[in-house]
Amino acid sequence: MSWFNILLCFHIFSATILFASGIITAIVMVEAFIRRHPHDMAHSAQRVVKADWYMTLPCSIIQSITGIWLVHLMGIPFSTCWVLWAIILYSISMILWVIVVQLQIHIASLTQRCWNNKTPLSPVVWKYFWWWVALGWPTLLCFMAIFWLMVARPVSL
Repeated sequence: MSWFNILLCFHIFSATILFASGIITAIVMVEAFIRRHPHDMAHSAQRVVKADWYMTLPCSIIQSITGIWLVHLMGIPFSTCWVLWAIILYSISMILWVIVVQLQIHIASLTQRCWNNKTPLSPVVWKYFWWWVALGWPTLLCFMAIFWLMVARPVSL
């Protein structure tokens, strides 16, 4: 197996994990918030943060390295329209991800505090949650567009 094929496998595998972990963590968090139980919310938010550190972060690093390396090995200029758009969309999604992780950390901390103190949830928790949801949609759309760009490689957009 060539280096190119090995890199391509890592790139596809990490893209799959990155996309799937985003979908799964969204489901876990939304389900917990639908139940409106502070313990479930705290526990789920903590698990989602861990999933992001253990899966999303390493896969996003692998994606960046293998993506740049593959473009270089294929001899495609980085100024190629679909490559440029993929990089822009990936950068946007990673910036949004950093913000989302910060929201998740705050949500986990606040909900855990409410559960420990047996106090009602703060309105701030819901504000953070709704920002988390709002930022998740553009991230999802960015990743869907990136997948399309990787498969279609359109000559012009």
